[in-house]
Amino acid sequence: MSYRINEKCNTKYRASTGKTQRLIDARVNEGFSLEDFKKVIDNKSAEWLGTEFEKFLRPETLFG
Repeated sequence: MSYRINEKCNTKYRASTGKTQRLIDARVNEGFSLEDFKKVIDNKSAEWLGTEFEKFLRPETLFG
């Protein structure tokens, strides 16, 4: 998932960090799929890039 964020938002997040893994695992345990994660990243990056909310395009916000 971090790869897609990095691709869309020109960032360098790592999917291997403990916090990001916990967030992803929690959402998967709630029944969310890979496609759901991709949709959130795609929708929010399209909506927030170039705005004051761009700084919130990070795993903690998108998957929290």
